Amino acid sequence: IEAQEVLYDSEGTELDRFVAVVPRILIEDKIIIPNEEGYYHFNIEIGSAAESMALLKSVWEELSNILLQYLPIIILLTAPFLSFSLSVVQRKKKRPFLDHFIFSMHYIAFIELTAIILYLLHLIFNPPMDLLNTIFALSSCIYFTISFHEVYKTTWFRSITKALLSSLIYYGICVGIFTVVILIACFVVAFKLA
Repeated sequence: IEAQEVLYDSEGTELDRFVAVVPRILIEDKIIIPNEEGYYHFNIEIGSAAESMALLKSVWEELSNILLQYLPIIILLTAPFLSFSLSVVQRKKKRPFLDHFIFSMHYIAFIELTAIILYLLHLIFNPPMDLLNTIFALSSCIYFTISFHEVYKTTWFRSITKALLSSLIYYGICVGIFTVVILIACFVVAFKLA
């Protein structure tokens, strides 16, 4: 590739020209094409790129179907993991695991109720999704911290730090579960294509 003659973009600024130095053969074969702003990008309609995009779209559709169908159940099934994270940060209190589990179920019920309310707001008023996501994240964090303070009778500083630590453990486990769901979606698509 280094031996090929290069083509400079004449539309952009000098920085664009520097960034847009590409081998001429890639442009002639239309593997890389310039867009209106003068930057180059890969042509997704060529060869395996189109197949990859179609495959990615299939995986995304399958993942969306799985999440739409099973997300409330998946969230409910994560209650033991939240209980575990609470027991880790509250290990000095030596409370029974059942206490943490009840708190987890209460919090997950709040999350699902909030999601239902925000979904109804989305259907009725159609506000921007960024606003709804921000409301969901803030209300979940604030409610978790307040309820942690009330249930475990700690100071506000300890409640905030322990709620944050517990959330990090819980969300780390949830990322692992979500990764498994993505792998399941990939296997379902691969099975359909086979």
